[in-house]
Amino acid sequence: MIGKLNFNLTSIDAKCFGTYVLSTVKGTWSVICEKDDMNASGTLIMNSQNGSVSGEGKDANGNLVKFKVAGSN
Repeated sequence: MIGKLNFNLTSIDAKCFGTYVLSTVKGTWSVICEKDDMNASGTLIMNSQNGSVSGEGKDANGNLVKFKVAGSN
């Protein structure tokens, strides 16, 4: 799966966009936010039992970034 990410990051009041690539279980992601050109990238893992996806990576300053998207099962 290849897709696009679009979201608002309220902590810095910025619009963010990016891409992801996900195989059956693992993948990568990358985003950039309009304000201060903040960017981050990392890896994805999909839970095949419930369809949730967890991401972990780092921003350009080396700060840890984590997120989880709930599945629909």
